[in-house]
Amino acid sequence: MYSVLKSLVPQNEWPSYVTSLIAETQKKKAFPRLLYIYTQEKMWSEYMDYIRKDPSIYEIDEAPNEVKKLFREEIIKLYAADVRNYFQRASSRDSYRNGVAYIRKLIRYGGSKEAEQIVIEQKSRTPRRPALIDELSKL
Repeated sequence: MYSVLKSLVPQNEWPSYVTSLIAETQKKKAFPRLLYIYTQEKMWSEYMDYIRKDPSIYEIDEAPNEVKKLFREEIIKLYAADVRNYFQRASSRDSYRNGVAYIRKLIRYGGSKEAEQIVIEQKSRTPRRPALIDELSKL
């Protein structure tokens, strides 16, 4: 649908049309649609601004690779912070496994130092949780 719309709007009017589309989607709080527009128009700075407003593991994982490459260091910091928050709420072996999976993704993003620090923090913070220690040792 987006490509059809783009072909119907004259090329010289397209930038202002995109601006109006963005304003409309923001007004309606249609954020998946907004991210789709950013992706189609390769508006990576705007996409990253969206992530900065409410960073989460899920938003970062779903971000286009271009965003992850352009803002690599910031993505790593935001992702690591959310992984730390995740472990604050984790209380079962399943949640520990999910946390370890997030740590693996953090490492794939290039955050091996941050991942190592999170593991050290978790082991020292919760030494009486053998299930957590066991899952972290599988890294």
